[in-house]
Amino acid sequence: MERCALKGLWSRLDGIREKLSIFAAADSFSGQDNARNAPKKVYIAGKDEPQKNRKDIIMKLARIIAAALASLVLLQGAFAQTAPQKPVQFHIRMGGGIFAETGSATDWSPGLVTRISAGVEKSITNDWSVMAGGGYRGQLSDIAHAGWQGNDPDGLSLADAFLVGRYRLDNGRNAFVFGLGPQISFVTTNDTYYIDADPNHPLAGREKFKNADYGIQPSVYMEIGKHWELGIEGCFGLRNMRIRYPDFSTSGTIRMHNLMVSAGFRF
Repeated sequence: MERCALKGLWSRLDGIREKLSIFAAADSFSGQDNARNAPKKVYIAGKDEPQKNRKDIIMKLARIIAAALASLVLLQGAFAQTAPQKPVQFHIRMGGGIFAETGSATDWSPGLVTRISAGVEKSITNDWSVMAGGGYRGQLSDIAHAGWQGNDPDGLSLADAFLVGRYRLDNGRNAFVFGLGPQISFVTTNDTYYIDADPNHPLAGREKFKNADYGIQPSVYMEIGKHWELGIEGCFGLRNMRIRYPDFSTSGTIRMHNLMVSAGFRF
């Protein structure tokens, strides 16, 4: 009788285990369906992401500039004597660095910029000169989140024209040249809105930025030998580049700035 009772108990336990396994499988399929049907989270720059500490970013940029200037000072005297200042010089430069947007419509996330430029420099005195030139620039914002779902980084290309006043400090072996002047830029390839949560949204495909920008171009270069130069160059945009669409929430300001390390050849 004890064996019969044990057999009956085991059969009941087996039945309970079978029922539990069926319920567990049903819950598993239900969880998969819920995960599949759950709405995807869309990243909104400047809203879902914690606000960056602007002071920290400014300090990092300041350290980069200080390190670059220190490198120029250490390089001083390491190369052949510079050539005397010519009445007219031609410059070809290439560089790259940090691109950033500031304003109420951006979260100040850093990006990348590259530029190639050329100019003609005319001497006024032994120390002062003027250089006019142009360049082609490509820039992409928010590179830290370029692969995030729903993110729409700003990427565009611009043609630059500049007129820079330059002051030359020559120690007889190397020369430091400080420049400052206005720059105007024309957008050659504009960026458009991309809304992956709703590709048919009326704002999708519309241009983000105005066709022209203007700003100030500062620079400091060290002339190395007779033909080479290495320095830091930037552009700080003054115009609000964002296009306002009254039917959508595209108000606010976006101004564009960049800071580059640039190498050049002059002749």
